Amino acid sequence: ECGPGHDSVGEEVTLVATVTINEAPPTATPLLGVRTAEAGMYLGLWYDEQKRWRTKFRAEADAQRMTWEEGKAYRVVLTVENGTGSAYVDGQLVGSLEEKPPAGFVALPEHVFYPEETLLWRRPPERVSRILVGEYRYG
Repeated sequence: ECGPGHDSVGEEVTLVATVTINEAPPTATPLLGVRTAEAGMYLGLWYDEQKRWRTKFRAEADAQRMTWEEGKAYRVVLTVENGTGSAYVDGQLVGSLEEKPPAGFVALPEHVFYPEETLLWRRPPERVSRILVGEYRYG
């Protein structure tokens, strides 16, 4: 079950928080996350027992080389727009969905000209249905 959160948010979301981790958790622990309404996609920022930042998309977790220190304050940012998202810690990209198009994306032929730009991926707008904060567990 999900913990503290906010329902029915919108199509574009940016979460910004200042976070201090006082001790390493026994396992990877969620910090911030979002879930979408239609496709049920999930993107989260986690921290783990090896003092690394992680991003999580559905059940896939990516361990990053960027580490965290006990007692230090960090500015964390999670952005979501039109089904893609990114996580930043102190301005450094920790993880992104740019190279992992979510289920439901439609590949467009590369030879077709689109008025504003040539798009490789297209997704109908999807609402962020829930913002998750702290000790939530999903996926």
